[in-house]
Amino acid sequence: MIVEDIKYMLLRDLHTLYQEICLCVESELWITKGDIKNPIGTLGLHIAGNLRHYIGMGISHTSYIRNRPLEFADRSATRQQILDGLAAAKEEVMQRWTH
Repeated sequence: MIVEDIKYMLLRDLHTLYQEICLCVESELWITKGDIKNPIGTLGLHIAGNLRHYIGMGISHTSYIRNRPLEFADRSATRQQILDGLAAAKEEVMQRWTH
């Protein structure tokens, strides 16, 4: 079933990103290297914001309010704040397709 496949891929990739951020030294969250224009901290904020907006708020009608420009401009978020956002996105994906 395509919905289960999408859920599986989202959860798999969220888990991978979560693990990468866990392994990242906090001071490296905002560093870009080579051709990579967005640091891992930005990627974490953006993916969490995107999923929480479209799946959480858009489909499941949560109260999440997205601030997309801040996802790309914020360099003050801690690793734990980014991980918390990814965990919330994961929970919203799981809740949406568990019922």
